[in-house]
Amino acid sequence: MLVLRDGEKKRLRFARAILRGELERSVVALTAQVAELERRIDALVAANRRLAADVALLESVRGVGRLSAATLRVVVPELGTLTRQEVAALVGVAPMNRDSGGKIGRRYIRGGRDVARHALYMAALAATRWNPVIQARYAHLVATGKKPKVALVACMRKLLIHLNSLMRRHLLGPPSAAVLSV
Repeated sequence: MLVLRDGEKKRLRFARAILRGELERSVVALTAQVAELERRIDALVAANRRLAADVALLESVRGVGRLSAATLRVVVPELGTLTRQEVAALVGVAPMNRDSGGKIGRRYIRGGRDVARHALYMAALAATRWNPVIQARYAHLVATGKKPKVALVACMRKLLIHLNSLMRRHLLGPPSAAVLSV
């Protein structure tokens, strides 16, 4: 829906006068549909107390919005139970080599859960602007010669690993008094 609405907004800028009214009505209708879908997502998250707590925890990280947090929690229910390498491979942000014999090829990302990767992309894009840790990492990678998209994928992986560790601590809960007395 968002992609359709944004496409209509772009077409509206260059449309002839005869088409403007129709495109404006289309943008209004798509905006209403997006709002309705967001309301339904909020209702579904609020209906499940554990899911609401998990989404609130993920949303507490700068750059991760409500929809990205809900998407990641629902599409990657294993979040918090996997190692950092496993969760990166599951979402599809782990670098895969293309080596053969003595040839060392470039590393690529591939596979994984594309819906989670798309949500993580938008969260990382926002985090490069608003999260000081991710912002510094992105600036460092670009300054060392990495292409901006490659640096953003590295930031996606860093953000995912951070979210995974947050969920792990959340799932384990506070340390018990028995453990502290040892």
